[in-house]
Amino acid sequence: MVLPLASALNRSAVHLLHNVGMDRSELAGVLASEGFAPDSYALHGSDRNDTLNIEQQGSKFVIYYSERGTRNVLHEFPTESEACDYFLNLMHRARRETKQPD
Repeated sequence: MVLPLASALNRSAVHLLHNVGMDRSELAGVLASEGFAPDSYALHGSDRNDTLNIEQQGSKFVIYYSERGTRNVLHEFPTESEACDYFLNLMHRARRETKQPD
């Protein structure tokens, strides 16, 4: 029996070690298993306040932060896997930067 966290870690490890791109569905599983608050992000775009978002716009994938009804575009990517990699890195960085010292 594989525990959910172990499964997510395995997916992340495979992705990092073999440079295998993930899609938004796989990213959702990693984010959930790593305990990120679901109301802090949206993987199909949102205008919800204070969220990090991925949205497909035509043939590109756009990463933006939504704040007070304004979309602040952070980056655009030609592929979903590149956008997901960047998104996951941003989520990890935000967690590190907001983590309170022990």
